[in-house]
Amino acid sequence: MLLINSKDQIEYDIDYLKNGEFKTLNDVINRYESSDMNLFYHVVSSPTCRYEKKFGKHRIAAEILKMSAEERFINVLKSKKIIGNPKSFFVNKSKDTIEPMKFDEIRSVSFTFSSIYELAAHFKARNSQYAICFFHDFLQDKGIRKVQYINDYRAEDLQRIVFSSPHLIEIYSGTYNMRWESEWRIKGDLQFSNDDVAFVIVPDTEYKRMINQFSNDDELSDYLFIIPGSTFTSPIDHLFQIQNSDNLAFGQLPLFRQGFDDGLLMDTDDFPELLPSERELFEQRAKRYLKALAKSTIHDCYEHRFVKRFINFINNLDNSNWGMSCIPDINNIKKNFNEPWRSHRDLTIACYETLFKIQQSRIVQSWDV
Repeated sequence: MLLINSKDQIEYDIDYLKNGEFKTLNDVINRYESSDMNLFYHVVSSPTCRYEKKFGKHRIAAEILKMSAEERFINVLKSKKIIGNPKSFFVNKSKDTIEPMKFDEIRSVSFTFSSIYELAAHFKARNSQYAICFFHDFLQDKGIRKVQYINDYRAEDLQRIVFSSPHLIEIYSGTYNMRWESEWRIKGDLQFSNDDVAFVIVPDTEYKRMINQFSNDDELSDYLFIIPGSTFTSPIDHLFQIQNSDNLAFGQLPLFRQGFDDGLLMDTDDFPELLPSERELFEQRAKRYLKALAKSTIHDCYEHRFVKRFINFINNLDNSNWGMSCIPDINNIKKNFNEPWRSHRDLTIACYETLFKIQQSRIVQSWDV
């Protein structure tokens, strides 16, 4: 989805949006297999994670330190503010008279630029599956920049970076090579609005409860998309979790359609709980569908609102400007930006058609009762 060019500038991959529509489900799967769905995430740490056990007392605000990961997550979303922590190579090099939390030159908010496959490692490191995905243009406007490592620069070049951005400087070692984190930072605190958030992530165990909580809380109800942690850790669990979401689930699924008939209409509740042997077989037979579905969930949550903003921008231009070479084919974009939703629906149907074939005898038996 997002690309980082040679100058560390963030770009949106618009190739499929401007190049015509997909004709088959296999086209959709091939598209998702070629994308790692790289986006920017802020993972909310638990006070039990390794970093906070070692450094939390002096580098995290006292009122935040005593909160659980869930409490921090809700606090951030309601206050619409992430408080920056002191970090960087210089964090333990200040004078004793300076409190780390008041060392403003190196206070920042951290993000990881991660793929769907990489975010699980951050969940593990932070001992939390609470996270926020922000739209990249908002983060760019706030000055997000990539962390720079002392090891990778000559002294002269490093001096220029330190002079302007000491909050970005880190060092890696054989003991801990932090480059895997793919960390980017925004200096100071981060204030945001609901519209700056693409989606939020919560643990599977809390997913249904969180959906209800967000729906019934005026301070949270404007956050439109909540997705389960299993989107990044277990494609099969993700399939079953998203049925709890009004935005990501579908009603009756038309299975095995031929032409214009409705096929076999089934609710997801019509499928019995998976037996261990069925689960293993399902993961094997539906592997490509399940992985593509997890990616389409992320794609659908992120792209629709982002592209809609671009279309609104184009619509405010004089028609004569549409022929400018710097503007992509707006007609193709208008036609294709609903594709993630259609893909999500079709992949969900493909998954349940595969599952029906595995559980057919048990399902049919229940019809006779």
